[in-house]
Amino acid sequence: MIAALATIFAASTAAAEPPPLMGYASGSWPPPTRFDGSIEVQIEAPTRPPPDAVTPAPKDASSPSFDLGCATEVPLMVGGQLTLELPYRILLQGEVGVLPAAYVNGIDSVLVGSGAYDATTSSLVRSTLQSSLVVRASAGFRPFTDHGLEIMGGYTLTSLGGGVSARSAVEAAAGLTIPAEIPDAQIQLKTTIHSVHASVGWRWIVGDHFVVRASLAYLQAVGSSSSLAVPASISAVPGAAARVAQVSQAIDSTLNTSFTRYAKMPVMGLSLGYRF
Repeated sequence: MIAALATIFAASTAAAEPPPLMGYASGSWPPPTRFDGSIEVQIEAPTRPPPDAVTPAPKDASSPSFDLGCATEVPLMVGGQLTLELPYRILLQGEVGVLPAAYVNGIDSVLVGSGAYDATTSSLVRSTLQSSLVVRASAGFRPFTDHGLEIMGGYTLTSLGGGVSARSAVEAAAGLTIPAEIPDAQIQLKTTIHSVHASVGWRWIVGDHFVVRASLAYLQAVGSSSSLAVPASISAVPGAAARVAQVSQAIDSTLNTSFTRYAKMPVMGLSLGYRF
């Protein structure tokens, strides 16, 4: 009898125990709870970072990028272009190329036609085009993160050289005669022009790697130097070296005046590059 009562009491106690809620069995580790009447409601504890956790600051600077391509700056050069974009959209750009004769001949024709200078100076300018080197260094920035606007400025070095084939033009510009012992083909005229430029442009990125740039710039020459050079064998002729030096100084003055006065022009740029 006593054993039967004990069995009934144990069964009733087990039936009165509430079922486990939200997967937690009685006696297991419970989350915080509150009581709503006779029903026990379990509340999950809010997730909080450890006290020593540090939230990283958002990045407002873009990753560096490197572009290499080909470019033309009409009417200044055709060559290669290298562009480096640093964090905070800072731009560094370098260009190296040559000055096509067609570009200069076109400008020269316009200047002669407008009366900027005469045919004598034109002959000297065209005589320097047998070899050329143009080097440009620019720096700037992109004002907007999500747009391709680029603002830049910098320095342009133009080096020209060639054999003078117009003795009469040289003598007329210098106001002096060149010794008859010096042939036209052996007179070398070298000119270096220093200029500054400023540009505004836009760049497009195609397929994550190809970069197209278009720009419009203003270029102005701020100084130049020109000189005549003859072989040592010709310079050894009595009086020839001194005469050539006088002519060289006169030519330098004439061309420097022309370049700094008239070498002010718009420059249109177009380039295609690959982003690494």
